[in-house]
Amino acid sequence: MKFSFLYILFMTVLSGCELYVISTGGNKEKPIDISQNSSIGVIYLFKTELDSNNVRGATQVLAQPQGLFYLAIERYEMFEEMQRMARIIGRKPITGFLTDTLSATNHNIKVKFDYITEVNFTTEKIRENWYITQYQERMIWY
Repeated sequence: MKFSFLYILFMTVLSGCELYVISTGGNKEKPIDISQNSSIGVIYLFKTELDSNNVRGATQVLAQPQGLFYLAIERYEMFEEMQRMARIIGRKPITGFLTDTLSATNHNIKVKFDYITEVNFTTEKIRENWYITQYQERMIWY
């Protein structure tokens, strides 16, 4: 009888600890909206399309550096380049990014993939959506 009482008391104390959350209340990261509503969101959307092997969908978020949209034949010709990018950054986690605001409608974003590859993306807001206008990858050597 005494043993069962101690057991129940012990289990109550252990489960009671779940009621209290101890945290530092520090810097909480906001979730990133994977859409064309933000400059970093369009990069996440681009990577998501490449991860799911949707090369045509990945070309939809690209635009020319002059702010013009690519023609259908130009997007078709990008197919091999998008497959190459999928091999470089596909299925690798994004381990960090740094945003440099060039203007209200232009951002330069350095994104690190799996601590090994860094890709510099230039994004531009065309009409109401963000598009990737340039990208350049480089390997990080330690």
